[in-house]
Amino acid sequence: QKETFLREITPFTAYAYLLKIYLQLHTGKTPRWDLIQLLTEKGYKPFDYQLSAVAQALANCEAHGGTILADVVGLGKTIIACLVGKALGKRGIVICPPHLVGDKDSGWVKYLEDFKLWEWRVYSLGKLKNALDFVKDKEEIEVVIVDEAHRFRNEKTVSYEKLHAICRGKMVVLVTATPYNNRPSDVKAQLLLFQEKRNPTIPGIYDIERFFKKLEDRVKKVDRKKNPEGYRKILKSVGEEIRKKIFIHVMVR
Repeated sequence: QKETFLREITPFTAYAYLLKIYLQLHTGKTPRWDLIQLLTEKGYKPFDYQLSAVAQALANCEAHGGTILADVVGLGKTIIACLVGKALGKRGIVICPPHLVGDKDSGWVKYLEDFKLWEWRVYSLGKLKNALDFVKDKEEIEVVIVDEAHRFRNEKTVSYEKLHAICRGKMVVLVTATPYNNRPSDVKAQLLLFQEKRNPTIPGIYDIERFFKKLEDRVKKVDRKKNPEGYRKILKSVGEEIRKKIFIHVMVR
């Protein structure tokens, strides 16, 4: 049989080729020079990993209508989120815990001022009704940044319902260091803030509800008290499944 190029590809070559395609997806989404200049003007150092995160987040927003910024504490997720908001060039709002709202010298209020997001508004978690009324009244609001998004991991709460209504039809940027806490449904609830349950835009997932139910069923089969080691292993296994199927497409880490 005639030899072909495809038969000669090694695993490493295949990996390199896929990596090349992945990087090409972000071509043209590198932050503009004016964003980098804005960082330096305000005394922020333009770290390469943050700029790369912005590029990936913009690609996620374009492909999926939202993204999850899930870096660990201290790596500047707020700065990345502000750069994404600036690069999108749309008007938006920020939802965050009360202690992060701040004023002209601290918190989100200062960040929005630093990044010249002057037409944006900040609302605390306790003011979701006000935020919803504002969004309904202002059709030009197109972006929602949610800080500490892991607080909204329960779809059955009134707060979640209000946030879901705020995010409907908007570009959503979720900021959290811990997107996956205890159960797969933690991630599902956050994901549904910018994805439909059926026919989502995530490759290989056709029904988000069904996908996460299968993962939940796997977790429920192990008794947490009687078999703590087995429970930890299943959580790790499920976490890897979520990472492969979900996070590689919508999460910046």
